[in-house]
Amino acid sequence: MKKKIVTILCEGPHDAAFLRKILRANGFNSYDEKKIKEYPTPMDAFVKRNLEKSNIEDLNIQEAKKAFIPNNVLQKENTYLFSYILGGATKMNTMTDFLIDMFKLTKKDEKSTEYDVAENTDFAVLCFFDADNDMKIIDKNIKHSLKNKDIDCVIEEEVHKCIKYHKGLKIGFYIFTEGDHNTGKLEDIILPLMRKDNENIFSAAEKYIDNVSKKADKDKGKQIIGVTGQLEKPGCENTVHIRQTSYITDEKIKANSKCQEILNYIEDFIKE
Repeated sequence: MKKKIVTILCEGPHDAAFLRKILRANGFNSYDEKKIKEYPTPMDAFVKRNLEKSNIEDLNIQEAKKAFIPNNVLQKENTYLFSYILGGATKMNTMTDFLIDMFKLTKKDEKSTEYDVAENTDFAVLCFFDADNDMKIIDKNIKHSLKNKDIDCVIEEEVHKCIKYHKGLKIGFYIFTEGDHNTGKLEDIILPLMRKDNENIFSAAEKYIDNVSKKADKDKGKQIIGVTGQLEKPGCENTVHIRQTSYITDEKIKANSKCQEILNYIEDFIKE
């Protein structure tokens, strides 16, 4: 059976935590406990090489925590998902640099001699972004970034939910929106899931934030997740709340149209 290695690029750790949660609810298992040397070839060498590029010995502990290594790893049968965090201001450059590195694994780049050939293996990169105030702007930025690095995917349509190939690498994009709008962000998907059947808790948290926060308009979604999450996991950050919260159950995920849209796209992307 052909092995499939899919790297998922997310803007931030909240995105990675949420995607992990919906994938776990649909049959993927955690691979986090595995040692790097146990990763499927050539991802073992790929992750190790990225660590070495970080010059760990020259970093302080805070910088070392930001080394570009997987945030989490999932596995289901012959498919392995490696999630990475792109970060904020430089996310487009980080994305294209990562794609260029991944081309070295496909062996379609004749100049590459860094990794052993992985027989009977498909490689793919799936990128997730927030639409923010306008999906069209994100679409334009993605296409501009790809073109600048000569990554010619011939994307004439919207990048959202497209599937393209370049140098033997399958590439896809999904943009988080609120409902069917062309605006929004991850929190617009997470919060309705969390609020369902917990309206009293979330209304009280929102009222509290409105009364005391000076950033309520800008960061309200993250603040509500943080305040309500503290009731379950005191002292933990939002990433932990999203991964471990009881406010988002497997049943809610399976019944939510947006979660199923995301999952169906991921499954179609893997299968194609």
